[in-house]
Amino acid sequence: MKGKILIYLPKIIAAIGLLSAGVWYVYFSGLFDSDSLISENLIPTKNTIEDLSVPTVTDALPGIFVHICGEVKRPSVYEVPAGSRVVDVINIAGGFTDQADTNYLNLARTVADSERIYVPALNEEGDYVVVEGNDKININSATLEELTTLPGIGEARAKDIISYRTNVGRFEKIEDIKNVSGIGDAMFIRMKSYISVR
Repeated sequence: MKGKILIYLPKIIAAIGLLSAGVWYVYFSGLFDSDSLISENLIPTKNTIEDLSVPTVTDALPGIFVHICGEVKRPSVYEVPAGSRVVDVINIAGGFTDQADTNYLNLARTVADSERIYVPALNEEGDYVVVEGNDKININSATLEELTTLPGIGEARAKDIISYRTNVGRFEKIEDIKNVSGIGDAMFIRMKSYISVR
Protein backbone atom coordinates (compact mmCIF):
# COMPACT_ATOMS: atom_id res chain seq x y z
CA MET A 1 0.00 0.00 0.00
CA LYS A 2 2.80 2.36 0.96
CA GLY A 3 4.51 1.59 -2.33
CA LYS A 4 1.42 2.50 -4.34
CA ILE A 5 1.12 5.87 -2.53
CA LEU A 6 4.75 6.65 -3.35
CA ILE A 7 4.08 5.84 -7.03
CA TYR A 8 1.08 8.25 -7.23
CA LEU A 9 2.61 11.00 -5.01
CA PRO A 10 4.19 13.01 -7.89
CA LYS A 11 0.89 13.01 -9.77
CA ILE A 12 -0.98 14.12 -6.66
CA ILE A 13 1.50 16.99 -6.09
CA ALA A 14 1.22 18.05 -9.73
CA ALA A 15 -2.57 18.05 -9.56
CA ILE A 16 -2.53 20.18 -6.39
CA GLY A 17 -0.12 22.61 -8.08
CA LEU A 18 -2.32 22.98 -11.16
CA LEU A 19 -5.40 23.48 -9.00
CA SER A 20 -3.63 26.19 -6.95
CA ALA A 21 -2.45 27.95 -10.12
CA GLY A 22 -5.96 27.97 -11.49
CA VAL A 23 -7.38 29.47 -8.31
CA TRP A 24 -4.77 32.24 -8.26
CA TYR A 25 -5.33 33.00 -11.97
CA VAL A 26 -9.07 33.41 -11.51
CA TYR A 27 -8.54 35.62 -8.45
CA PHE A 28 -6.01 37.99 -10.00
CA SER A 29 -7.71 38.18 -13.41
CA GLY A 30 -10.80 39.41 -11.59
CA LEU A 31 -8.79 42.13 -9.89
CA PHE A 32 -7.04 43.37 -13.01
CA ASP A 33 -9.54 42.97 -15.81
CA SER A 34 -9.81 45.91 -18.27
CA ASP A 35 -13.28 46.92 -17.08
CA SER A 36 -12.14 47.32 -13.50
CA LEU A 37 -9.10 49.33 -14.61
CA ILE A 38 -11.28 51.71 -16.64
CA SER A 39 -13.75 52.02 -13.79
CA GLU A 40 -10.89 53.03 -11.48
CA ASN A 41 -9.62 55.57 -14.12
CA LEU A 42 -6.32 53.73 -14.44
CA ILE A 43 -6.68 53.49 -18.22
CA PRO A 44 -7.61 56.80 -19.95
CA THR A 45 -10.72 56.57 -22.08
CA LYS A 46 -11.22 58.58 -25.31
CA ASN A 47 -13.13 61.26 -23.41
CA THR A 48 -10.36 61.49 -20.83
CA ILE A 49 -7.78 62.04 -23.56
CA GLU A 50 -9.89 64.77 -25.17
CA ASP A 51 -10.20 66.50 -21.80
CA LEU A 52 -6.39 66.79 -21.69
CA SER A 53 -6.24 69.00 -24.80
CA VAL A 54 -4.08 72.12 -24.53
CA PRO A 55 -6.14 75.35 -24.26
CA THR A 56 -5.98 77.69 -27.23
CA VAL A 57 -4.76 81.29 -27.03
CA THR A 58 -8.35 82.46 -27.28
CA ASP A 59 -9.32 80.31 -24.29
CA ALA A 60 -6.32 81.40 -22.24
CA LEU A 61 -6.65 85.15 -22.68
CA PRO A 62 -9.47 87.25 -21.21
CA GLY A 63 -11.86 88.95 -23.63
CA ILE A 64 -11.99 92.70 -24.21
CA PHE A 65 -14.67 94.75 -25.99
CA VAL A 66 -13.90 96.96 -28.98
CA HIS A 67 -16.25 99.18 -31.01
CA ILE A 68 -15.40 99.35 -34.70
CA CYS A 69 -17.36 101.58 -37.06
CA GLY A 70 -17.07 103.47 -40.31
CA GLU A 71 -16.06 101.73 -43.53
CA VAL A 72 -16.19 98.10 -42.42
CA LYS A 73 -18.80 95.60 -43.58
CA ARG A 74 -20.22 94.76 -40.15
CA PRO A 75 -19.66 97.69 -37.76
CA SER A 76 -20.48 96.73 -34.20
CA VAL A 77 -19.07 96.05 -30.73
CA TYR A 78 -17.03 92.85 -30.66
CA GLU A 79 -15.46 90.79 -27.92
CA VAL A 80 -11.91 89.83 -28.89
CA PRO A 81 -9.01 88.19 -27.02
CA ALA A 82 -6.68 90.52 -25.15
CA GLY A 83 -3.64 91.16 -27.31
CA SER A 84 -5.65 91.35 -30.54
CA ARG A 85 -4.56 93.88 -33.16
CA VAL A 86 -6.49 96.33 -35.30
CA VAL A 87 -6.28 93.97 -38.29
CA ASP A 88 -7.92 91.20 -36.23
CA VAL A 89 -10.87 93.42 -35.33
CA ILE A 90 -11.29 94.54 -38.94
CA ASN A 91 -11.34 90.92 -40.09
CA ILE A 92 -13.97 90.03 -37.46
CA ALA A 93 -16.04 92.96 -38.72
CA GLY A 94 -16.03 91.49 -42.23
CA GLY A 95 -13.12 93.51 -43.61
CA PHE A 96 -12.98 96.93 -45.26
CA THR A 97 -15.69 98.21 -47.57
CA ASP A 98 -14.77 99.32 -51.09
CA GLN A 99 -14.81 102.94 -49.89
CA ALA A 100 -12.44 102.48 -46.93
CA ASP A 101 -9.19 104.40 -46.60
CA THR A 102 -7.10 101.31 -45.89
CA ASN A 103 -3.95 103.31 -45.17
CA TYR A 104 -5.50 105.35 -42.38
CA LEU A 105 -5.00 102.98 -39.45
CA ASN A 106 -1.96 101.25 -38.04
CA LEU A 107 -3.19 97.68 -38.56
CA ALA A 108 -0.45 96.20 -36.39
CA ARG A 109 -1.40 98.17 -33.27
CA THR A 110 -2.66 96.25 -30.23
CA VAL A 111 -6.19 97.27 -29.30
CA ALA A 112 -7.37 98.24 -25.82
CA ASP A 113 -10.53 97.42 -23.91
CA SER A 114 -13.46 99.83 -24.50
CA GLU A 115 -11.81 101.63 -27.40
CA ARG A 116 -13.47 102.84 -30.58
CA ILE A 117 -11.90 102.29 -33.98
CA TYR A 118 -13.18 104.45 -36.83
CA VAL A 119 -12.36 103.58 -40.45
CA PRO A 120 -12.82 106.66 -42.68
CA ALA A 121 -13.77 106.68 -46.33
CA LEU A 122 -11.39 107.62 -49.12
CA ASN A 123 -11.16 111.38 -49.61
CA GLU A 124 -13.24 111.92 -46.50
CA GLU A 125 -13.19 115.55 -45.50
CA GLY A 126 -13.60 117.19 -42.14
CA ASP A 127 -11.99 116.92 -38.76
CA TYR A 128 -13.29 113.51 -37.81
CA VAL A 129 -12.17 112.19 -34.46
CA VAL A 130 -10.86 108.68 -34.09
CA VAL A 131 -10.31 107.38 -30.61
CA GLU A 132 -7.73 104.59 -30.66
CA GLY A 133 -6.63 104.78 -27.09
CA ASN A 134 -7.16 106.62 -23.85
CA ASP A 135 -4.20 109.04 -24.05
CA LYS A 136 -2.72 111.29 -26.67
CA ILE A 137 0.85 110.83 -27.83
CA ASN A 138 3.22 113.57 -26.66
CA ILE A 139 5.30 114.17 -29.77
CA ASN A 140 8.02 115.82 -27.67
CA SER A 141 8.69 112.71 -25.60
CA ALA A 142 7.14 109.74 -27.39
CA THR A 143 9.28 106.70 -28.15
CA LEU A 144 9.73 105.27 -31.63
CA GLU A 145 7.18 102.56 -30.84
CA GLU A 146 4.62 105.07 -29.57
CA LEU A 147 4.99 107.31 -32.61
CA THR A 148 4.35 104.38 -34.97
CA THR A 149 0.89 103.93 -33.42
CA LEU A 150 -0.15 107.24 -35.02
CA PRO A 151 -2.14 107.03 -38.28
CA GLY A 152 0.14 107.08 -41.31
CA ILE A 153 3.37 107.03 -39.28
CA GLY A 154 5.76 104.19 -39.97
CA GLU A 155 9.16 103.57 -38.47
CA ALA A 156 11.01 105.81 -40.94
CA ARG A 157 8.69 108.79 -40.35
CA ALA A 158 8.83 108.22 -36.58
CA LYS A 159 12.64 108.45 -36.77
CA ASP A 160 12.28 111.73 -38.68
CA ILE A 161 10.10 113.15 -35.88
CA ILE A 162 12.64 112.14 -33.23
CA SER A 163 15.48 113.55 -35.34
CA TYR A 164 13.65 116.86 -35.76
CA ARG A 165 12.99 117.40 -32.06
CA THR A 166 16.59 116.40 -31.25
CA ASN A 167 18.28 118.65 -33.79
CA VAL A 168 15.82 121.53 -34.18
CA GLY A 169 14.02 121.63 -30.85
CA ARG A 170 10.74 120.76 -29.18
CA PHE A 171 7.38 121.19 -30.86
CA GLU A 172 5.63 124.23 -29.42
CA LYS A 173 2.25 123.36 -30.92
CA ILE A 174 0.94 120.25 -32.64
CA GLU A 175 0.90 122.02 -36.01
CA ASP A 176 4.72 122.19 -35.81
CA ILE A 177 4.88 118.50 -36.69
CA LYS A 178 4.19 119.57 -40.28
CA ASN A 179 7.74 120.93 -40.28
CA VAL A 180 8.96 117.33 -40.34
CA SER A 181 9.78 116.18 -43.85
CA GLY A 182 6.98 114.09 -45.36
CA ILE A 183 4.23 115.26 -43.02
CA GLY A 184 1.79 117.51 -44.83
CA ASP A 185 -1.70 118.82 -44.19
CA ALA A 186 -3.48 115.57 -45.07
CA MET A 187 -1.38 113.48 -42.71
CA PHE A 188 -1.64 116.10 -39.98
CA ILE A 189 -5.45 115.99 -40.19
CA ARG A 190 -5.30 112.24 -39.68
CA MET A 191 -3.14 112.38 -36.57
CA LYS A 192 -3.99 115.65 -34.86
CA SER A 193 -6.68 114.11 -32.64
CA TYR A 194 -4.02 111.82 -31.16
CA ILE A 195 -1.07 114.09 -30.49
CA SER A 196 -0.11 116.70 -27.92
CA VAL A 197 2.99 118.71 -27.10
CA ARG A 198 2.73 118.46 -23.29
